[in-house]
Amino acid sequence: RNRLLRNLAVGLGIASALLTTGWWCSSWFGSGHSKGPAQWPQASQLVRDLAAPTMVLFVESREPEAAGNLDELSRLVNTNRVSAYVVFDDKQPEPLLLERARRLPNTRVIIDSQQQEAEQFLTKIAGDCLLFDRFGKLQFNGDLAQSRTKAQQNLSLLISAPATSPVSRTEATSAAQE
Repeated sequence: RNRLLRNLAVGLGIASALLTTGWWCSSWFGSGHSKGPAQWPQASQLVRDLAAPTMVLFVESREPEAAGNLDELSRLVNTNRVSAYVVFDDKQPEPLLLERARRLPNTRVIIDSQQQEAEQFLTKIAGDCLLFDRFGKLQFNGDLAQSRTKAQQNLSLLISAPATSPVSRTEATSAAQE
């Protein structure tokens, strides 16, 4: 009987740890988003910044979140040292959104109507935002508009943190949220 209770307690502890880890990962990377490549794709035509983190935001102008994502990207590039790409998947992006994206500092605008860059970055979802550290490792993948508070905290910490491995950055971010 004691062994049964001990095994049950251990099982519940493991289940609790797995559920907590699953919740944390889904809140960190955003739910419903593509996994993204672990490393910057070599075949991409986009050029990663070697001195600062590089962010890639995929936008479809017809999506309601497009303006909110550009607003959040604007805040991030205006207050942090980060290079960014705004990748529109429309052949003819909405002119006001296109102009807003072109005015962002340290940001290049790409029209990806053939979805070539989306394929390289393993995403099919408009609104995906990927942040790579200066070594080309994926540090964040999520939707800026839908999880704005967590995204602001996580991205600001990642962008401003000294260059470390993804594991230590993840632990630092997790500790900062608690």
